[in-house]
Amino acid sequence: MHLLKGPATEPGTSLMDTQPLLKDLVRANYHKGGLKCRRLFRLEPSFFATLRDDVRRLVEKYTPSSATDKDHATNWTNPYGTAVQFSLFNESGKLDDYSKDHNFVREGKRFHYGEEFPALGRFIETFKHSYNMRLNGMGTKSGLSPHEEHCVFPTPDKKQVQVRARFHLPIETSDAVEMLLDDEIFYFEPGSIFFFNNGCIHSATNNGTTFRYHLVWDQVMTQESYDQMFGDVDPGPGADFLQRLHGEDAVCRPVRRQKIREYAISGPGESLYSRMRLKYLKVKPYVWQNLYNNLEYRKVRDKPVAWWQMADTIRAYDDPDH
Repeated sequence: MHLLKGPATEPGTSLMDTQPLLKDLVRANYHKGGLKCRRLFRLEPSFFATLRDDVRRLVEKYTPSSATDKDHATNWTNPYGTAVQFSLFNESGKLDDYSKDHNFVREGKRFHYGEEFPALGRFIETFKHSYNMRLNGMGTKSGLSPHEEHCVFPTPDKKQVQVRARFHLPIETSDAVEMLLDDEIFYFEPGSIFFFNNGCIHSATNNGTTFRYHLVWDQVMTQESYDQMFGDVDPGPGADFLQRLHGEDAVCRPVRRQKIREYAISGPGESLYSRMRLKYLKVKPYVWQNLYNNLEYRKVRDKPVAWWQMADTIRAYDDPDH
């Protein structure tokens, strides 16, 4: 099945121009420095206030899924306390249906509550090449433990790589909420959209006294989605509530460092760990993953990054429990 297909000759930023930033995403994915996060947009204050009101009403009225349930797609991240998820963009319209949140396919999905929550519906429709949209909530003294995914995938011919990117919009938060990315702790303020490199070892912790809610979504990096999120072009029709940030305003600076040793793993590395039965050789998963990442980075570091074209290019690497 094709996902958001289109020729690489569409108007917009040329692929050659984008290579430095895309390569920075790849480096961070393998813990070699690179781009961990960036502040991309600030929402117009009145629109953000309306959006936040929609979110509050949705949370009050409807029931989410719980990441602490053993069969939840996010449970592998070892959540603790209260960690909930509203799946806003799916086929069924059920807000606790996360079954296809990570299948890389947009076709057939939509936000089913647009009339009831129009600002939220408008926001979701702005990001044309997203394939999920989740409202993730954390109670007090709650969080997701350190874990690692990957945002870099091979093209079908294995000669290039392509990127899937994750974004956060904090709706309700406090300065006691911490976002970990590769040994650095960041604070994400409400009302701004952040690129969040989930290839880094990452976690989220709410040490505050109120619930934390973020809108979180993934976009495959087609040329159009790259231009919208990272380029200098207009972010698109109906997106006049987004103010693109530049220079120092876009820089995310860590508030402190925190050394992380152990973390949960997923994807091809985890599959190899299981097939090689390394558990029975007393090899820790994160020790194996550190070695695997170094080997994989050697394979991809000199490969160009291509525009994303098809969903089935990464079928063998599709890990639904991301």
